[in-house]
Amino acid sequence: MEIGCTFSHRFVEGMGLDVMTSLETAIDMGMEWVRLACYWSEITETGNRGKQALSFEKMHAMLKICEERKVKMVMVLGSKAPRWPEFYVPEWAASLNNDGYEKSLLVSKRLWVAELQGEPWEKNFDAYRTESPKSMSFGLLQKNFEKVKKLNPEVVL
Repeated sequence: MEIGCTFSHRFVEGMGLDVMTSLETAIDMGMEWVRLACYWSEITETGNRGKQALSFEKMHAMLKICEERKVKMVMVLGSKAPRWPEFYVPEWAASLNNDGYEKSLLVSKRLWVAELQGEPWEKNFDAYRTESPKSMSFGLLQKNFEKVKKLNPEVVL
């Protein structure tokens, strides 16, 4: 049997603890799997001309720790992520209509997967988890999976 955990850096920060030390401690407790979340509201901002600008510094540091310790990873991509409030939507996306919201989310996921590909830690990814909000149609959900799978066909969704 393999043991794993969901690691929420937001929760750790809320407790006033150091994120990297806490992740290392969790892994040292024997975790073979770690589920990490790319919180959409944290890594995505609007840049020039409304284009999405991404910041992955914190995520890269956590991925590096997992890679160095050879921990398998499940990456959570999207607005639905671990811990309350469960949905993490950037302020700029909260006012979008359903179509605009869904398209922005798909663009974000494409950018996230592209950002994470080709890095040393990618070999430790075993799966991506992507959400299906109530507002997302089945057709768009299928497109969502197809886009992520096209970018990285080896990874389980």
